[in-house]
Amino acid sequence: MKYINNFKKIIRIAVTHEWFSKDPFYNYKVQFKTVEREFLSKEELQVLVNKEIDGERRL
Repeated sequence: MKYINNFKKIIRIAVTHEWFSKDPFYNYKVQFKTVEREFLSKEELQVLVNKEIDGERRL
């Protein structure tokens, strides 16, 4: 949503400079939703620390 919000700003600048005849985002409202996130437990973190990862890493 933040990318759409930034794109809207660019479009508004283009409309101001009359590069576009009208704003396609005129009635579009960006709504950010708050998300409740859970923390990992100590046991879950320990599983991640002890996890053996097979395979070759490519950089």
